[in-house]
Amino acid sequence: GGSVCLARSRCGAPQEIFLAQAWNFLLFWPVRVLIADDETSFTSVLADLVRSCGHEVVAVVHSGLDAIRSYRRHKPDVVLMDFAMARLNGLTATRNILSEGPEGCILFLSGLSERAELTPEYSGAFAVLQKPITRGRLEQALNETASRRQSAPKNGGTVPADSAPNSQS
Repeated sequence: GGSVCLARSRCGAPQEIFLAQAWNFLLFWPVRVLIADDETSFTSVLADLVRSCGHEVVAVVHSGLDAIRSYRRHKPDVVLMDFAMARLNGLTATRNILSEGPEGCILFLSGLSERAELTPEYSGAFAVLQKPITRGRLEQALNETASRRQSAPKNGGTVPADSAPNSQS
């Protein structure tokens, strides 16, 4: 039989990455993600990060108005929504999306810190991810979101991901 090697000193990185992705697939179904941010260079990198975490990017848009339209079209599992965008900001887009479908799951992306409007209690967003976002933090947030949505898809609860006890940067 074959054995599984997890020690970095004896195994190559590709095998470790494959095993990590296989483990994530077993634990979490891939999440369908909509990205809404007006910084095109950031959305390109973020889309690559989402895919590298084993999840699917259904669309990338650059305004709150387009986020609402794309949400209606694609019905993603998660929306990564920038808070401060032109042509309808992320907060207004979030409230619009959640008014039509309270089961929606939105993770705010923001370079702003300590704004009351960003809190899940105020905004309705599931969590807030502070920019810059690391791959590890993004993967953790998407996997936690997938896990929570699988166990209670219509719970409506919100959790501030960056203030959770096991959060890492």
